[in-house]
Amino acid sequence: MVGSSACVERNRNSANLNKLNAAIRSEGLVNGVRASVLRDTGCNTVVVKQSLVRPEQYMGKTVSVRMMDNTAVQVPTACVHIETSYWTGAVTACCVKQPLYDLIIVNIEGVENPIAQGITMADSPTSMAVETRSQAAESKRPLPKLK
Repeated sequence: MVGSSACVERNRNSANLNKLNAAIRSEGLVNGVRASVLRDTGCNTVVVKQSLVRPEQYMGKTVSVRMMDNTAVQVPTACVHIETSYWTGAVTACCVKQPLYDLIIVNIEGVENPIAQGITMADSPTSMAVETRSQAAESKRPLPKLK
């Protein structure tokens, strides 16, 4: 079984991507312990941080997972209990030592879509990005030639 913990390349405009990114980060519980959660709609493997898994939860199996840098690694699987705004219950997860988030929830049957939950950009901090006249002029100048 080969899973993917890297997002699938998508053709989305930046407004939709920003809306989605604002919606997918949250907090939850893994085996009753507070955890950072990423709802990743472009992946097909649930990932959990190994330190949150109890020894008796390991299933005695390993799977090959393709990482973001395109390397494949063998990782153990475990059945863990999670509580998030997207899903609550037991899931089979790949156990990784240092994932980007403590729990990465993917497209499994019954998992809530973050956009369907009514989460919008208004729920995230406002950003006021500007470009000064000098920055605009600088960006129009050609780059110096490499030696």
